[in-house]
Amino acid sequence: MTPRNPKSTTARIYCRVSTQKQGRSGLGLEAQEEIGRAKAKELGLAVVEVVVEVESGRKSRTGRPALRKATADCKIDGSVLIIAKLDRLSRNFNFMIKVTEAAERDGIGIVACDVPDLSNPSTSKFLWRILAAVAELEADQTSERTKVALKAARKRGVTLGNPQSEKSSKIARKRFVHDTIKY
Repeated sequence: MTPRNPKSTTARIYCRVSTQKQGRSGLGLEAQEEIGRAKAKELGLAVVEVVVEVESGRKSRTGRPALRKATADCKIDGSVLIIAKLDRLSRNFNFMIKVTEAAERDGIGIVACDVPDLSNPSTSKFLWRILAAVAELEADQTSERTKVALKAARKRGVTLGNPQSEKSSKIARKRFVHDTIKY
């Protein structure tokens, strides 16, 4: 995606999953790390760190702190940032463009294992932008299908959400009040 410094000898692998449940299971993270390590080996780079983030690729409540730190560290030590798939970097076109432009400006090479490494930087940039737009389209379509399915479930009378949520909220409020008084 972004041109790599030919003198780079190290790499950071960035792995991202969208939900806490996926983060706890670790399965997607393990697969991403394995793909990243294989790519680093292929490129002759030593892996100095594996960075893990549990954050939606569409929305970012926290500004993606692990990605920010990883790119800052790559800038400092000249490492290449390796991601297993382009959509692990982001599913938001504008965010993807900002990240890649900053990486290009700062001389940080970013390699997505699922995107061919093209020798012409202009062609690579063009291809990455198309794929970023496709990732965002895929996320939009997934969201739309989910909304339609939830609406159909509600029509059938299915109760959605945590049936214990009201009970849990009352218990949590009581504990909070108790702890506050105790403190």
